[in-house]
Amino acid sequence: MRAPTALALAAVLGLSLAACGSGDDTKEPGAGGPGNAGSGKPLALAELAGIIEKQLAAKKSFKAVVSAQGKEQGTLTVSTLAGTREVEVSSPKNEDGGPLHLIGLKDGIYSKDGEQPGKPWVKHVPTDVTGRLYLGAIGIIEGIVRTGEQRALIVAGGTITATKPEKVGAVDTIHYTVQVDVPKALRSIDRKAFVSEHWAIVSDVANGESEPKPETITDAQVENLATKFGAAMKGKPATYEYWVDAQRVPHRYAFSFPARVDTNGDMLYSDWGTAKITPPPADQVAPAPPIG
Repeated sequence: MRAPTALALAAVLGLSLAACGSGDDTKEPGAGGPGNAGSGKPLALAELAGIIEKQLAAKKSFKAVVSAQGKEQGTLTVSTLAGTREVEVSSPKNEDGGPLHLIGLKDGIYSKDGEQPGKPWVKHVPTDVTGRLYLGAIGIIEGIVRTGEQRALIVAGGTITATKPEKVGAVDTIHYTVQVDVPKALRSIDRKAFVSEHWAIVSDVANGESEPKPETITDAQVENLATKFGAAMKGKPATYEYWVDAQRVPHRYAFSFPARVDTNGDMLYSDWGTAKITPPPADQVAPAPPIG
C-alpha cells in the first residue's frame, strides 16, 4: 500500500488547485472553446483568482494533467455532476512504485495500486487505517478546491504584472501573470483559516516537508507556521499564472513559490462539463483487509 505516496501526491495536486478559491459575484463563465481571447474586458484580480472554481460551479466537472518541478505528477478529475464533490486521482509509475489510482466517492474511497490481477481495486471506508490516510489525501484536494482562503491570499497581496495573448494548444488565450507579496497578504487575511485549510502546503513551504495536520490547531501553531511560511519567501513574490480564453474558461494554471527550494506546478485543463467519475466494476473490487 502506498498511502504516504498518495498523501504526497495530494499535496502536489492541492497546491496546484490552491487558486480555485470560492465563487464571487462576477459573471458566470460561458461555454468556452477557441475564440478571440483579446475581445472583452480584461479580468480583474478578484475575478481571476476565483475563475477556476467559478467555472467548476458552472460546468460541474473538469479533468487536468498536473505537473510539478517539470515532471508529470498525474491526472486529476473533479466532478459535482452526481450532486456531491467527487475526486479521481491517478499517478504514473515512479520511484515509489505505482501506478496509483484513487477514486473518492460518497460511498467510500477506492484504491488501485499497480496492475494486480483478479480484484485490483480495494474499497476503503473512513474507519480503516488506510482508508483514513486516503481520506486525508482526498480531503486535501477537496478542501483546497472549495476554500476561499487562497483566493484571499492572492487578492490581499497580489498584483497583475503582465498580460499577453498566447495559445494553449489550439486555443487563443490571455496569459495573466500575478505576483503575490505573501507576508503582506498574511497580515490581512484570516491566518488561522488559511493555515488550517492548507496545512500540508504551508508546512511544506515553511519547514521543507509536508506534515500531517494535527487534530487540534492552536493559535500559537498558526502564528508560528504562518510566520515561517512568509519568511520562506525570502522577500520574493509568489507567482501565479492563468491562461484564460474569451469566454472566461481557464485552460492552464501555473504557480511558483520561491521557498527554500523553488516549488512550482502546472495544470492543463480539459473536458470542462464532460469529465465523469465512475466507480470500478463491482467484480473487480475487494473490501479492505482487516488490520491486526
